Amino acid sequence: MLQDIAAEIHEARIDDDEPAPSAGELIPRSTIEQVCAYRDRAVALYEEAFAAIEAASEAVAAAEGMVARATPGQEGGGWLYERAPEIEAFANAVKLPARDQYLRVARRLTDVRVWSWIITHTDIERLMDVEEKKKLRDQMRYVPERVDPHSRQVITEEGGRPRLARGHGRQCARHAGTPGR
Repeated sequence: MLQDIAAEIHEARIDDDEPAPSAGELIPRSTIEQVCAYRDRAVALYEEAFAAIEAASEAVAAAEGMVARATPGQEGGGWLYERAPEIEAFANAVKLPARDQYLRVARRLTDVRVWSWIITHTDIERLMDVEEKKKLRDQMRYVPERVDPHSRQVITEEGGRPRLARGHGRQCARHAGTPGR
């Protein structure tokens, strides 16, 4: 599986021989479609990565279960120095996050990077005044999620008012808007 992904990454590059933008285009349409395809594939790979993390978490839990069966009633027995860096690294090797949150964050980070590339590549900020640049940067900034303590749902803010989030974000530059909160 990892070899297939590595080969896919090697083949997936933006072609340096892209045609120049036509009148009125900042980036050729083919490049935008290619960037969006890469974005969509990245999100799909994050979904596959979660499945691999989940499988690794299950395997670690199974191994820990076997250790517990081999040593009933003993949890290290004072023989382990639990603050050793290698033991801490071992204990933290696989931490399974909540699937929905992991995929939301993956999409948000991917979208911010894609939009940042588009903004940098087009040099669009050069055309903006200071206030518009600030608005754009505020929209692009990653804002940590807030969770409603009662419903455990993610809260977003729209128009200054908190609301429960719907969906998982936008689908690249071919859709309206920029990634935001």
